[in-house]
Amino acid sequence: MKRILFITLLAIVSFALPGLSGALAQTRLPRSNSTEDFFKRGVARYLQGDLEGAMRDFDRAIDLATTLSPGSVAANHIGVIVPEAAVIHYNRGVIRYDLHDWDGAIADFDEALMLNPLHVMAWIKRGNTRMNKGDLDEAINDINQAIRLDPRSVIAWNNRGLAWQNKGKLDAALSDYARALELDPRLTVALNNRAGIKHDRGDLRGALNDYNRAIEIDPRLTLLYCNRGVTRKALGDLKGAIADYTEAIRLKPDFNLAYFNRSAAWRAMGKGFEAEQDFIRSMGPGKEPEVSLEPPFEGVPATKETNRKLQPKGNHQ
Repeated sequence: MKRILFITLLAIVSFALPGLSGALAQTRLPRSNSTEDFFKRGVARYLQGDLEGAMRDFDRAIDLATTLSPGSVAANHIGVIVPEAAVIHYNRGVIRYDLHDWDGAIADFDEALMLNPLHVMAWIKRGNTRMNKGDLDEAINDINQAIRLDPRSVIAWNNRGLAWQNKGKLDAALSDYARALELDPRLTVALNNRAGIKHDRGDLRGALNDYNRAIEIDPRLTLLYCNRGVTRKALGDLKGAIADYTEAIRLKPDFNLAYFNRSAAWRAMGKGFEAEQDFIRSMGPGKEPEVSLEPPFEGVPATKETNRKLQPKGNHQ
């Protein structure tokens, strides 16, 4: 069993509001009629993992934004910039997405796109949401629009490739992954996804080359070792497969799939005891690894390590 990946968009948009910090959520109550304050605290709470608190703040920001026109100033403070309503709806949609409230997320992305049809990230994020619901044709339509608006969006090209892959349209998926890699040759998620198709088509050496390249770029991405282990096992390299599963477990000790796959490799080597131990461990508590490579927040300086976000999505044999 292998994993394919898609890029999810930035967790939240801060709309170029300076001075954003986690301390805001703890040290200052928002002014009762300040869209800006509730918006900023919502961002801070989201970054701290308080999704419910962030949701309440964005609810309040949306309520206020409906009564204040953009750029207006409330009676008790001066010079406030009211965040664009589309951005507030987009951010609330992201929270609903993270809470797996797919219909609620789509409603917010619908509103964001009605207010700003040029919001590329909202098109992609709504496409991601529809993909999670299994509405692949609608997801592709949304990402098509994102590509029309921004033909250099590697996120859009990769994610449309995943939608094609999930539909079984593998040539279309390979074409999209190739375009994503033209734009960003170091895009490990596209290398991983392309390798999966190559493996399934019997091009095991081609798949191995893509996994090797992806691991060279990001040796901390646990899923790559697990996926390369599957290809190495198919090539008859059981020792190499076990080494990859072992590295995946070292990076993520509760990664049950790696234990399960290593169990199968041990069994193929005639190591019944080791196979049984790993199989038992694979049945225990654990969770899939997640990899955070997030796009930069608007108005918040990006770091090298957090410029995209990847998330496991789907299986194929």
